[in-house]
Amino acid sequence: MTTLASDVSNLARRVVRHLPPQWQSGIATWRARRFVSRTDIDAYRVLPVHALKAVQRKALEALRGSEPLGDYLEFGVFAGTSMTCMSEVLEERGLRDVRLFGFDSFEGMPPQAASEDEGTWAPGQFKFELEVTRAIMERRGVDLSRVTLTKGWFSDTLTPAFRTRHALQKASVIMVDCDLYSSTVDVLRFVEPLIQDRVVMFFDDWNSNELAAKNMGERRAFDEFLSAHPELEVEDFGSYASHAQCFLVTRARDVTRLR
Repeated sequence: MTTLASDVSNLARRVVRHLPPQWQSGIATWRARRFVSRTDIDAYRVLPVHALKAVQRKALEALRGSEPLGDYLEFGVFAGTSMTCMSEVLEERGLRDVRLFGFDSFEGMPPQAASEDEGTWAPGQFKFELEVTRAIMERRGVDLSRVTLTKGWFSDTLTPAFRTRHALQKASVIMVDCDLYSSTVDVLRFVEPLIQDRVVMFFDDWNSNELAAKNMGERRAFDEFLSAHPELEVEDFGSYASHAQCFLVTRARDVTRLR
């Protein structure tokens, strides 16, 4: 019976692979929703939600007067917990015009994780399915019409063409949860033109495995970024967890062009 079930499952997968892309997408979405409906989605809450939302609210207060408010960008989405929190906080404030952009390989950590940051992370770690992330966010009440999730390695997806295609001109809150030094370098290069006046930046793994104390990981990438952009001023903005660090970043002179 087990062999028969396995054969049927393999046959079904082969059939799906030959269906039109829109049908494949529909089936993947249906399967994800079915899985999520039978799953304790709170098990995927890997962040201290109440503390995170408190700092997100504080960030929006700090950005008042910085009009129009820019978009929310997140790098390293996993199951969508932090993006869901941001969505809920925006809804509380009635900020319906802020779009939410999430970037993730949805294949886990990249191959270079094996050699970077003293092997703190591993290739493939934190792998999660895009369709399941969407289904979890949908179940938690997130309006997916204002959410854009992009799958792929940052070196491929974080491009000027993406900014142009989505009319990305200004960021308000940026969540950097990609852990690795090299991934953070890619992220900061992408967001730099979007820092029009002020942004609040969240670094989720700033001091995981004491990386910040060793000047590695996200901290090393951010220090190098600030050295290359002396026009950016930084203030400590507190944290929501021992491994995380937040900053208010202000552009000292007006730079409105996109690169």
